[in-house]
Amino acid sequence: SLDFYRLYEGKIKECDGVIETFLIKYAPPIEISVDETKRLKAHRKRADKHAPGFNLSHLAYQYFQTDLFAVLGISYNTVLCLLTSLGHDIHKFPNAKSFACWLGLVPNNKVSGGKVISNRRSSGRNTINRQGLASCGQFDW
Repeated sequence: SLDFYRLYEGKIKECDGVIETFLIKYAPPIEISVDETKRLKAHRKRADKHAPGFNLSHLAYQYFQTDLFAVLGISYNTVLCLLTSLGHDIHKFPNAKSFACWLGLVPNNKVSGGKVISNRRSSGRNTINRQGLASCGQFDW
């Protein structure tokens, strides 16, 4: 069983390498200033044992022009989920409220005559992103 574990661990590292080359190949050409580099290093998350073996904070900054790792609770997997779902265009949402609505993190209030008829969250779309970002709030301050 240890041999299978090491085999799968090696396969995952190969996949991480393919993901890294793909992200580098299609990253928008943005110059990162020295101040931004220092700030990205200051907000560096502690990598767990299953984190990718490449520098995701710089690549995520190139794609989103925002340091997502400055937000408490954002993990490497959350950023990778956002990259796969949104691509490099996170700015297509006009504000944070519409982004949270797209993720399905806010209730869908149905109001008629000033009374709330239903306020359930939609359960269909973006379940992976919703679970990833909802887990951001599940940590101790």
